[in-house]
Amino acid sequence: MTAAEHIPILSVTGLEIEFAGGLRAVRGVDFSVRQGEVLGLVGESGCGKSVTCLSLLGLLPANGRVVEGSAMFDGQDLLSLDEKRLNRVRGRQIAYISQNSTQALNPILTIGRQIAETMMTHQGLDLSEARRRAVELLDRVGVPQPSKRLRAFPHQFSGGMNQRVMIAMALACDPAIVIADEPTTALDVTIQAQILELLAEIARERGTSVVMITHDLGIVAEMADRVAVMYAGRLVESGEVTDVFHNPRHPYTRGLLASRPRIDRRIETLTTIEGQVPSLREMPPGCPFSPRCEGAEPRCANMPGHTELDRGHRYACWNPEPAA
Repeated sequence: MTAAEHIPILSVTGLEIEFAGGLRAVRGVDFSVRQGEVLGLVGESGCGKSVTCLSLLGLLPANGRVVEGSAMFDGQDLLSLDEKRLNRVRGRQIAYISQNSTQALNPILTIGRQIAETMMTHQGLDLSEARRRAVELLDRVGVPQPSKRLRAFPHQFSGGMNQRVMIAMALACDPAIVIADEPTTALDVTIQAQILELLAEIARERGTSVVMITHDLGIVAEMADRVAVMYAGRLVESGEVTDVFHNPRHPYTRGLLASRPRIDRRIETLTTIEGQVPSLREMPPGCPFSPRCEGAEPRCANMPGHTELDRGHRYACWNPEPAA
């Protein structure tokens, strides 16, 4: 990797997100994305992964707001942009793939129209040229008979085909970053593999950065370059996938890795992490994982800072697993 490729194209620093009633959903999150890399953002449901990424595009629910932090992209802070300037970024420079493509697509517009509108809005193409490009995009993402399927409506497509349409829309303006929010939810394993391979191919061939939001560490191991582990709105560990997976330092990361099913050995029961992610109204003092942590000690009542190891491997824990 060259020196230029080490420079992040997106740098998020000190991100804090609050919901009505003063409920802090994301606390002090820092991460970066480099050109052409796949960053896996992982954690259980309710850890703040989707909210973090939605905030970058100004798509938080009406009762949520960013209260602190910055997100530098292309020389501007995304978190300070007004709606007009954000509209120039959304879809054109940073694209978002929803985890529920059926709900994200407009049911009363044809697939072709929805893809074409993205290019008409951001690139100034006329309808005929945009439709021609839409056919190319559908073919690129593996939709059969693309010129014919252009006239179909979302309800006439399977879940896997609709997800391919969402990817086609995301690629329409050749964005620098694609945020994929659980893109294989509710798809069978064969279709999942095809979708993931398509996203990995996009990163390799087009130099597009991909932020993959997922709870599946198998997906991260398969396609991500770096991983960021979130728990209860905080980033607890991050680094190169090989470093974090081979030498996890935070007990939550170790728990997630231990709970994965294995195909190389027979096991009678799966390992679990006892307890659940705390609600925003019942957040414990200090480290939010301490009530579920077997190694918790009195100083865990205070939030630990981040310790950095080699190659940017960082973790936030008072009592990490001894180095391998």
